[in-house]
Amino acid sequence: MHWISNIVEPRRLILAWQPPDGKRSRYMVGELLRSDDGGVSLRYSDVDEVAKPRSLGYQGYPAFKLGHREHRTGVLEAFMGRLPPRSRTDFGAYLEGLRLSECARLSDFALLGYSEAKLPSDGFSLVHTFEEGTPPFELMMEVAGHRHHRTTKIDIGDELLLEPEPDNQVYPRAVRVVHDGRRVGYVNRLQTPVFHRWIKVGAVKAVVEKMNGKADHPRLFAFVWIGHSM
Repeated sequence: MHWISNIVEPRRLILAWQPPDGKRSRYMVGELLRSDDGGVSLRYSDVDEVAKPRSLGYQGYPAFKLGHREHRTGVLEAFMGRLPPRSRTDFGAYLEGLRLSECARLSDFALLGYSEAKLPSDGFSLVHTFEEGTPPFELMMEVAGHRHHRTTKIDIGDELLLEPEPDNQVYPRAVRVVHDGRRVGYVNRLQTPVFHRWIKVGAVKAVVEKMNGKADHPRLFAFVWIGHSM
């Protein structure tokens, strides 16, 4: 088991939404922004930018009306309600699942980013872009689309390669995750801009950290080092 020891405190988290069928990509529908005084606001994406998700059923985050472009009251509290409270006796185990130590010093806003604040019921999640990160640091990520790219044998600790896939017909900026010469999924497309930057300078190392899910929906998680001595 590996541990995240260098916390990247974000100033921005992407609000993503995935249709209920779970078969399509996550779409950026807004962003959470943290101000210098610690306040958090929700800013929805422009109407044109969410045309596709709206055609698939997106209607805005339930607590905040889609008709208002920006919300500044109760945003952090609303999204923290998606996580177990820090006062729970098993909160340490929750952090362990995220590969965060109980001693880790991170804000509630950062915790939203590292956890993604997913619930099984509504398709919303928060994406930490790590755009403010100064190497070296670490992160754990779920390999997107792994259920479509299964391979015969994967073990915890196996090395993973992260490579650009410019010939991808759906998304030319895709970054594939490769195990033993075979593609096993992708980096979340909302995080690919920074991964391209890190890969270009050879600053990325990754291994299989954990696997779970169901037989028809296996999940693969990678532990990633950015800027460490390779």
